[in-house]
Amino acid sequence: TNLTDMSSSKATPFRKWIISTAVISSTAYVYKPIIEYLSTHNEHKWTIHLISFASFYGCTVWVTFISGIVMFKNMKRHDFGRLQSKLFPRYFQFCIGTVAVCLALDWIARRNASTLAASTMPNEQMRYFGIMLLVLILNLVVLEPKTTEVMYKRHVVERRLKTGHEVGQLKPSDPNSANDPQLKELSKQFGMLHGISASLNLVVFGLGTWHCFWLASKLVIE
Repeated sequence: TNLTDMSSSKATPFRKWIISTAVISSTAYVYKPIIEYLSTHNEHKWTIHLISFASFYGCTVWVTFISGIVMFKNMKRHDFGRLQSKLFPRYFQFCIGTVAVCLALDWIARRNASTLAASTMPNEQMRYFGIMLLVLILNLVVLEPKTTEVMYKRHVVERRLKTGHEVGQLKPSDPNSANDPQLKELSKQFGMLHGISASLNLVVFGLGTWHCFWLASKLVIE
């Protein structure tokens, strides 16, 4: 099982890149006529934009601030890690898809000469969405697979030390196990990669929050 976990995590980045590219390409081909129609009909375009963005933002809030914390405090560390290794790729893929829909709607609308300026986001908001998309792809293709790979290596060492069953703990309860040189090195690598990934996720959340403020400023309640 250990070898399978490690080999699958090493194959993950390339596989995820291929799958994500295929999904985005096929989705763009199938839904291009729909997106083109929506981009030229302002009321429908913004409805889809709101649904897509709200889905992305709500998912980000839930995964970042609620589900992960609850699971960490109520699951064994190894079980929690394995679940997160399955959850996060889907999380990033979902966010990429919903952010891409918002960008695609505006991009096609800008190409249509008959589209009013009011039907598109300002350049600043488009740049923010572009940054969010790039960061999410970076997390999905590079950081998440590498973090998962190091995590599984750490699991192998922890099983050798007969630990990893603790609930709500980042480190083994046994001081001797916690101070194992190999475990400390892997924990350091994992902490660095996880910290970078989490920080970039917060950047995406921050840019999404800023878009919420922009959307709120455009609301007209009659």
